[in-house]
Amino acid sequence: MQISQFTQLAHAGAVTNMRFFESGCSPLVIECQYEYPGDDNHVPMKALLQNDQGDILTCQNITQAYDICRKAGLHKAELVQVIPMMKPVPAIPCVRKNSRFRSFFEKTF
Repeated sequence: MQISQFTQLAHAGAVTNMRFFESGCSPLVIECQYEYPGDDNHVPMKALLQNDQGDILTCQNITQAYDICRKAGLHKAELVQVIPMMKPVPAIPCVRKNSRFRSFFEKTF
């Protein structure tokens, strides 16, 4: 969704929820949940904000994201922090140099 379209929906009161998504070291993105004015079905729609070239709008911090919303007249948003899951690393047993377990371990594996 273009920022101009977002601003029009915000002024019309059609924006129902704003979310700032932050994931690890990635830049922050803004998601807008809205309903078209005059739509009797009340079907919520979601879209990420885009710049004029059609690229997803990214922010370096929450202050920049909040400023975009505030310029459109919105003063409330949710922060969603996504923590990437790392693949677990198998445990490697620590074995002393001259232990019985080490000789067993070397023969077994």
